[in-house]
Amino acid sequence: SLVQTGGVSSLWFPTSSNRNYFVWYTDQLVPASWQLATPLIEPIEGTGQTNQFTDTFPHPTGRVFRLEVKIPSP
Repeated sequence: SLVQTGGVSSLWFPTSSNRNYFVWYTDQLVPASWQLATPLIEPIEGTGQTNQFTDTFPHPTGRVFRLEVKIPSP
């Protein structure tokens, strides 16, 4: 789920163990120019619990987020 409060967006999402999560964003869908959300450098590791990503940078109200899930290499 996405919650916006005072210009700060918080994305809450369930995770699974042995999965890596990456948050991407774009400020316009046409044409979409997806960027890895900052300051996210490392993936969010899944734990089986609900995780939160907070975007604290000022942005237009039209920002769209995309969650990418990858299975790490053995």
